[in-house]
Amino acid sequence: MRFGKFCMGALALVFTLGWTVTVHAASLEMTDGWVRMPIPGKTMTAAYLTVRNTGDRAVTLVGATSPDVRKIELHTMTMKDGVMHMTPIEGGVTLAPGAEHVFRPGGDHLMLFGVRVPASGEDRLVLNLELDDGSSVPLSLPWRAADLSGHGMKH
Repeated sequence: MRFGKFCMGALALVFTLGWTVTVHAASLEMTDGWVRMPIPGKTMTAAYLTVRNTGDRAVTLVGATSPDVRKIELHTMTMKDGVMHMTPIEGGVTLAPGAEHVFRPGGDHLMLFGVRVPASGEDRLVLNLELDDGSSVPLSLPWRAADLSGHGMKH
């Protein structure tokens, strides 16, 4: 009997959490997402995507997690005294209803530390976008080869 009560409680929790995630998943639209393949011998890289809030209330993206990444931070690139600097975004990114935020090379991005380099045949990185209310939205992004001819910035 105890086991039955435990299962019912656990099931209720799953449905409650599922409902919360569904609310946000329905109000966030993610497009154009991809992850830069790490430079050989490195375990640091970046992910990019466009996030759009299609809901009727503000949503704040505060971070991300992945079973294949030790740590993920939201970062921004800024120019100071003619030098490009990368810094964490404090407090997350808030999207008002109808707003979108673009994470792109040379701008805001998800910085991935301690990436497990994908095995041959793995073409996507699974991660969860974390929101300020404690919920998360699952996401699967394709890997792309690093473009080493770019703007010479180093992370």
